[in-house]
Amino acid sequence: MLHRPGSACSGLPELTSLCEAWTSVVEPMSLPGARYTVDLSEDLLVISRLSDDQTEYHHHFFSISSDCYPHPFAASPVLRALRSTRNGRVFRCPKEADRLDILSDLVAWGSFQDTCGDENTKWQVAMEVHVMNWKTGAVVWRYTGGQVSFYHLIDRHHVLVTQRDGIHVFAFDPDRGALEPPAHTTIQTQLLHLRLPGFEPEQEHLNPVKSFLHIPRTHRDDRPLFRPDPSHSLLAIHMDHMHSIGPGREKIHSLVFLVSLMTIRGCLARWQTGWWRSLVLPWDDWGPTGARIIALKNIDKFDLSLAMHGSRCMLKIPTPCNTNLVVIDAHPWVRHCGHDVARQISWPHYDANMAVECSDVQSFVILGHYRLRPQVFRYETMVLEGTFPCHMAWFPVSHPAHYRGNHTVLTSHQVFVVASPLTRCITTPWLTQRFQRTREA
Repeated sequence: MLHRPGSACSGLPELTSLCEAWTSVVEPMSLPGARYTVDLSEDLLVISRLSDDQTEYHHHFFSISSDCYPHPFAASPVLRALRSTRNGRVFRCPKEADRLDILSDLVAWGSFQDTCGDENTKWQVAMEVHVMNWKTGAVVWRYTGGQVSFYHLIDRHHVLVTQRDGIHVFAFDPDRGALEPPAHTTIQTQLLHLRLPGFEPEQEHLNPVKSFLHIPRTHRDDRPLFRPDPSHSLLAIHMDHMHSIGPGREKIHSLVFLVSLMTIRGCLARWQTGWWRSLVLPWDDWGPTGARIIALKNIDKFDLSLAMHGSRCMLKIPTPCNTNLVVIDAHPWVRHCGHDVARQISWPHYDANMAVECSDVQSFVILGHYRLRPQVFRYETMVLEGTFPCHMAWFPVSHPAHYRGNHTVLTSHQVFVVASPLTRCITTPWLTQRFQRTREA
């Protein structure tokens, strides 16, 4: 069953669809291991599962409203994509690899194969990304690179590839009708490269950069005045960074860059009209006014999780006593905040009405435990920097100590926290309802 909760605040109707066509393709026992991609605007459900030999992903295209397989407009009922491998073995992080991205009649997928020999052999990566028109079956764009990359379709003519050195924008023809796939695109053919701040060369061995983008999809029954604007969607780029904590001592901290699609399209339009002479824009030319940097200090990277929906980013930071939810909204309607750069410390408490207007530099100080000494507390800090306007709200969700591995889903007006090992769902609609009241005002 597919369900989207409705809301009187957002004007979105409740949607429920009972899908049974999957029983002819996917066995019930394999459902927990499958992945699901939904595009309401195309009445499309994609169920992805591993092949029997564990080397491929099979992506099956279903129609939601008519509950049929295959989708009546799909050129092929199933898309077969190579699974990523690591050191000759299958990569064990399906949430971070082999991701499927769908926008309108386009579908993008990627995979990488890496090899690491003896001490004299350099670690090598071969990354490939494909974009296909799933209605015609024609591959319209292919990319190959030498590092693990994330990819996102932002419209029918452009795709983003994020790496540690920044954001790369490529163009393609979505209506390409040739039966043979196009030649592989390389990084040199990019339209635009938005550089991130430079890091020391020795940090290149750190974990690959990860990026998150969720452009809202509308249903035909959604009220026009309440449909989310996809042009203001937010791109989040997460990477690790070595930070000095004393003479000869360093610690890995997490950095999250928030970039609006309006910023990317603005830079792309300026280059296309001849305002920029170079394809490569240094961080100082676009970052201070078009992005936010969230520095997550003293927070274990494995405890952090991100969820995106349109112009909102949700950070989940668990502590022994509670789960801290921080929602950041970068929609232009919150630009009533000011643009001055300052520093302000906010001490979280259990007042759910605490909200911070974050056009300034902000810090969240969260009380947590030391790893080696559980009886000692430390302060976990989140610093939000940049002059790009946004609104931030903090909300603590208390939970018993035995709840671990929380999974968080962000919708247009609610935050769902699903805790394990026991089945428990915590819904916190207050966060985004406050944003809705701000917009109505």
